[in-house]
Amino acid sequence: MSDLHPCVGMPQGEASAGTTRREAAAVFEPIPRAVRSARRFVGALIPDARQRETAELLVSELASNAVRYASGPFEVRVQLRPQIRIEVRDASERMPSVMAPRADAERGRGLRIVNELASAWGVEPELGGKVVWFSL
Repeated sequence: MSDLHPCVGMPQGEASAGTTRREAAAVFEPIPRAVRSARRFVGALIPDARQRETAELLVSELASNAVRYASGPFEVRVQLRPQIRIEVRDASERMPSVMAPRADAERGRGLRIVNELASAWGVEPELGGKVVWFSL
């Protein structure tokens, strides 16, 4: 059993007038419980309940992929203006793809869910990894 904590570093962000942040980021260990931590991190930043619920679901899907396929910590970045944009950055150069799993498959629906619920999403390769993002 690991003694690692789900969140590697303290969340960083920029405060706006009032208490809502416009942008924040946190780095998480590639362990299953970090998915829940990433979900809570995102949920704490989004004031609208409907958008918060959708963002939490979608970041869970992307964080799960980062835990499953990347070999190191992953970063979640949230931007709230002009629209909500959430990015999951990891060190894997493997590009994700939308799958068509069998009806009895336990996995493979994450990006289909992102595709259906996000207003836009994409993947951007980076040196030493990639960013998978979505907007609401």
